[in-house]
Amino acid sequence: MKKALCLILVLVCLGTMAVAESVPSRSTADLVETVEVRTESGAAAEDLIIATVEDEVAYATEIEVCQNEIARLQESASVAEYFGEVRNSAGEVVSLTEVLGSEQLVVNEFMPIIVDNYDATYGNVTVVFKFSTPYEKDEPVVVLIGIVNPETGLVEWVALEGVGTGVDGAIEVEFTAEFLEAIQSGSAMMAIVNK
Repeated sequence: MKKALCLILVLVCLGTMAVAESVPSRSTADLVETVEVRTESGAAAEDLIIATVEDEVAYATEIEVCQNEIARLQESASVAEYFGEVRNSAGEVVSLTEVLGSEQLVVNEFMPIIVDNYDATYGNVTVVFKFSTPYEKDEPVVVLIGIVNPETGLVEWVALEGVGTGVDGAIEVEFTAEFLEAIQSGSAMMAIVNK
């Protein structure tokens, strides 16, 4: 089998999340579909696999960590309070409210994310995702990647800029090589924040 990027997105049903300034996906079906994948190096990613997890036993740890974080989000006064200080891929502090131009932020997607078979020769990888929540063309979103510290259990969030593509409500985001490798070697989750 050729070395190829293998992203497996694990969706966790958010149910009827009663979070200040947060709502679940607008559809009752939890889904994620990869529309397109582009590697920085131009290498093909034909073997890319993206799937929702049906085997909850195999991913029990990742699902439990994500459910605990969803519970923490529910208990927070706001989305910004829950995520706290986040940094972008360059290490600069990012204000979610400033990036999105609103004090009223929502989280429509929140799921564990697992990367397997990532090869550094791919470089950064741009992925177009379609969720059950539709995003408008050029709508800015912040894709937060939470890397779980294996020793403390704390989650460090990194902000990646995403944007609505205008096709089927999808969003596009570029994952840096550094974070793809960090996700692959540990436990992580992804949250989509918009206004």
